[in-house]
Amino acid sequence: MHLSLSVLVAGTLVTCSACSSTSNAPSAESSCDPLATHPTSLATILGVGKDGAGTVYVVDQRGASAVPAVRVFIVSNGSLVRQDVIGSGLSNGEDLETFQSPDSSTAARDLTIQLAGGKATSMTLGPEGSAKSKLEGIDAGAAAPLTLVEASAVEGLPAIDLPGAVNYVADGTDGNAIVVTSPLDDDLGTSAFHLFYGKPTAMVERPIVSFSQALSGYPSIGFTVGSVTYVMAIASVPSPDGGPFDVPGLVTVTPGTGAAVPFTLRLSTPKTLSGFTFLCLGS
Repeated sequence: MHLSLSVLVAGTLVTCSACSSTSNAPSAESSCDPLATHPTSLATILGVGKDGAGTVYVVDQRGASAVPAVRVFIVSNGSLVRQDVIGSGLSNGEDLETFQSPDSSTAARDLTIQLAGGKATSMTLGPEGSAKSKLEGIDAGAAAPLTLVEASAVEGLPAIDLPGAVNYVADGTDGNAIVVTSPLDDDLGTSAFHLFYGKPTAMVERPIVSFSQALSGYPSIGFTVGSVTYVMAIASVPSPDGGPFDVPGLVTVTPGTGAAVPFTLRLSTPKTLSGFTFLCLGS
């Protein structure tokens, strides 16, 4: 059985049906770091290029939808390390991926790929904006050509996916806390979200059974604790400075038919989860 989940993606309310119901018992829990990286595997390789310093860049494409997920990797210490793509575009056989390191420690760069038959015929790399240097008013610097490399040179390397990112942290008046995480570059929708609930020193991952979000609001997430379904809801309130967008208000967690418990959302959202200890569900 699968649940149909509504979620806001790129300003549009869409439906995700990739989350399992609780008809199957969850696997055993184990100590974990929700923000840790994890292994992945290459999909269809679009291009591999090497710069003058010998650094190798790999671009692959996962999925065959109208908007497939294009990923960028850098070969480092014998592994393919996925980068954080912050902008992407495809036009007239040219694919542009603007990326930065997962921890934002390096400046964003533009990787441009000329494609024919789904494979790179040339690749260039430059500072962010360099791929648009022909546009009036943009002078970000020049892009340098990369030397094309056969895909077979990287196909056997281990690949490391992006770390997780914190979506929400909220503290309850009853001493419990809520933590919601998802991949840094979420190309899997709500099926990749993880919710933890419990005392900060004993946070346990809970199966998500529903997820809904209005176009201009914040999510309501249903999750199970044992046989009871809880609902975390984040209220929307007008911006105090009169801005056009609502801001998050009171958070409540309602256990089954019991009374709602008030929670306070941590703003701004933490980037780390120090002070918490986590148990994750097994696969």
